[in-house]
Amino acid sequence: MDRRTEYGRRREDFKWYKYFIHQAPKHVYVGLWIAASVWGWNLFKYLEPSLFPVVTGFVIEEVQKVDGQQQIAGRMYKQRNCDFTEVVAYNGKGDLVDIEFLDVKQVVSRVEGVQGWGWWAVIPEVHKLVLYSNHSCATGKVTTKLFEGVL
Repeated sequence: MDRRTEYGRRREDFKWYKYFIHQAPKHVYVGLWIAASVWGWNLFKYLEPSLFPVVTGFVIEEVQKVDGQQQIAGRMYKQRNCDFTEVVAYNGKGDLVDIEFLDVKQVVSRVEGVQGWGWWAVIPEVHKLVLYSNHSCATGKVTTKLFEGVL
């Protein structure tokens, strides 16, 4: 006689579940903890720029054209003490644009707080600009969207 449950399956069909939950080897639990930790870290790194941005309040206050170069300057608020690595710029079509820092000879990491920046040369001249900054923080590389708009 076949012993079946009320759903028409044999009781033996559910043994794998009982084994997995109650009698799983220790390495299965370790693997699950490692998988959960990796998933949690990746979720944190995905949310980090919006939860803990490095730079906020980035505003382009002045745009000028000098010697055929489009130059920009403005203000920003640096919230975290992270080392600056680079600024990446795109035009409205998604093509890379070169940014040249005219205000400093050597790229430096700024202190926290509200501060002015510029002049930066945008090469070639663009109508729409998208700026991202990359910083090296204690948690790794953080990319922050600084600006997107028409100049």
